[in-house]
Amino acid sequence: MMPETDSQTGVTHQETDSRPGWDDLLGDVFDLNIRASKTIWMLFKSPAEVFRAARVDDWTNKYTPSVRVFFSLVALLMLLKFIWAGEDSTYRETFEMMMEPIREMDPRLVSPEIIDSAMNRYWLIYPISVGVWYVFAAFLTFIWGKGTPTTSRVRLFFAGVIPSTLITIPLTLTTNLFPLSAMMMVAAVTVLIVPTIDGITVWRGLKGVHEKAGRFWRAVLFGFITLIMTLLLSISATFINGIWLGMDLAQQAKVLKAADEAAAAETEEPVVPEVLPED
Repeated sequence: MMPETDSQTGVTHQETDSRPGWDDLLGDVFDLNIRASKTIWMLFKSPAEVFRAARVDDWTNKYTPSVRVFFSLVALLMLLKFIWAGEDSTYRETFEMMMEPIREMDPRLVSPEIIDSAMNRYWLIYPISVGVWYVFAAFLTFIWGKGTPTTSRVRLFFAGVIPSTLITIPLTLTTNLFPLSAMMMVAAVTVLIVPTIDGITVWRGLKGVHEKAGRFWRAVLFGFITLIMTLLLSISATFINGIWLGMDLAQQAKVLKAADEAAAAETEEPVVPEVLPED
């Protein structure tokens, strides 16, 4: 007797009987193996196979969990950005341009140390922002089929964004080769490419689970979700870094003000009392 196939999830009853739980999700995040390259390759070649495997409890026999692969790629991207962010890099020019209004108020506030600190903090805040927003979206994205458990939704979400994340790495790094005037255009193109690739991955990954019409609107919705997440994580990372930078600048302004007041007190001529002649 052939096993019956679930019309919503596209997997057999034998597979749905062993749905993944929270222990499996923790294993996805913290366990390590050497199958990451195979997982990435299959998400380009045949994402439907990876999507089907994500619906069963123990998929580490074939693939590296998508959560782990995604955050490994993000960590690699931030490391490469940090290495490329040198003295003459476009990244540094961007931060210097952002601080130009502050420099006009008081050039002493914008020191090389302040710029370096702002850049380093952004590299720290950005991956945290990615994690918060993407995990939030993964838990609240319900496009995978009726009855898909939470753990599988998380797995499927991150499987859907791995191809675009990998492609983003060379696209992001090449922005450092362009002048600052062209960097914003390249960044905008990158932002549009990411949700497009995400949508295509989900379209291909849900093959055999939903009909073409069902796959289409799910792919479009997924691309829209990742586009919003990309914008939100960038805005939130910049906002938090701006608050942190503002605190540093306020402290620096106090130090400079105190120094200016001390210098003014030292250079101020003492007042000699006027002596009237005696009658």
